[in-house]
Amino acid sequence: MISKILKTKIEDYWKNLKRESPLYQKILAGDASSEEISQLIANTKFLITYTPTHLQMAINESAQVSNIPELQPYFKEHFEVEVDHDKWAEDDINLIRNMGKPVRESIVPSMRKLVDNIENIIRKDVVLYLSYILWAEYLCVVAASDLAHDCESKCQIPREALSVFTKHAELDQEHCGDDSIILDSITENYPHYSAKLVDVLDQTCHIYSDIWKEIAKAA
Repeated sequence: MISKILKTKIEDYWKNLKRESPLYQKILAGDASSEEISQLIANTKFLITYTPTHLQMAINESAQVSNIPELQPYFKEHFEVEVDHDKWAEDDINLIRNMGKPVRESIVPSMRKLVDNIENIIRKDVVLYLSYILWAEYLCVVAASDLAHDCESKCQIPREALSVFTKHAELDQEHCGDDSIILDSITENYPHYSAKLVDVLDQTCHIYSDIWKEIAKAA
């Protein structure tokens, strides 16, 4: 099933990111600064602020996909729960700032590229947006605990200051099940989508890795 393939790729991707990312290696060594960690949070906030816009685009586009009637209700359901999640990131940054630690909130070029890429995917074929959604939600489930633990234990950034990741992970546990159901249903009926969904996942992983590299370089 395509959902299992994509989830396995996401799990492997996170393992590789932790091993190969200069920023994550700095976190593990206790050398990542509060500026770097807050910039990671700020870039995550930037991405999250676009989620309602992207979902509304997907709702509009999916209205034209009459052969997959479950698509538009799926996007509508996601739209209803994606409200004010950027506030979690804002609170996280304020918590770090209130600890007397310096923060950095600039958005790196690859994050803007990721937002543009998502919009292009939706316009090209809204079905492919499902791959990005699973990537975003399942990566959070896989990564949030590691990231929060390592930032707290190695860099003295409390777990509470990474709530944008941990709270999403709690919510996305259930969402990932819904993502898997619709992905498997569509690819069972339209097998040609499988390779395209994998390609979108690979593109997204590549751009996201560049985001981590650019944050590390900005130090």
